[in-house]
Amino acid sequence: YPAERSFVERAVELSSLWAERCWQAHDAPDQALFGIVQGGMHIDLRLRSLRHLEECGDFPGYGIGGYSVGEDHKTMFETLAPLAGDYMPRNKPRYLMGVGNPTTLVHAVACGIDMFDCVLPTRTARMGTAFSSEGRINLKNARFAHDKGSLDAHCGCPACTGGYARAYLHHLVKQHEMAASILLSIHNVSYLLELMARARKAIIAGSYGAFVRSWDDLPAANDW
Repeated sequence: YPAERSFVERAVELSSLWAERCWQAHDAPDQALFGIVQGGMHIDLRLRSLRHLEECGDFPGYGIGGYSVGEDHKTMFETLAPLAGDYMPRNKPRYLMGVGNPTTLVHAVACGIDMFDCVLPTRTARMGTAFSSEGRINLKNARFAHDKGSLDAHCGCPACTGGYARAYLHHLVKQHEMAASILLSIHNVSYLLELMARARKAIIAGSYGAFVRSWDDLPAANDW
């Protein structure tokens, strides 16, 4: 991204051909082979890709690739929202690939996305950054050198409840200790798991719209 439409169109054709070959070769009943919807930021190419997958075979679920490649939040959702919300089957998992920042996750769930995967929580941990309700915490920053607070007072993960102060984590990060990456990875993954648990509760309660609005009012929402 950005890519010429002709380039994206050719990529969709190649992805469709690979989907056909994968469907024909797949013979593992204990594995779920998902079709991957491509098409860049072009909704018509996304729909072309989806239609081909539906014609190819009865995939048990669908992945959505080609997002979070440099586009801004608005550009992503101009195509993702109608694709996932209006066109993809609602009786099968909709899996958004490679997207992991909290605000995008909250908004993608509102569009109908069910599943995510991303290296962001662990990659940012290795860089010394933690997720929190306050936004991103860069533990390389000297202002945390004497901070005795936990990473996030609202988090129940081992890194937050195990007595690891921000000052100590700052020290580990500055000394390039492996323990820093481990503790911050545990925290960041736990943070996203807890966020998605709250999202599920809001969906069950029929209050997901209010959940999104309350999230958007938090400092963390605008830190991505």
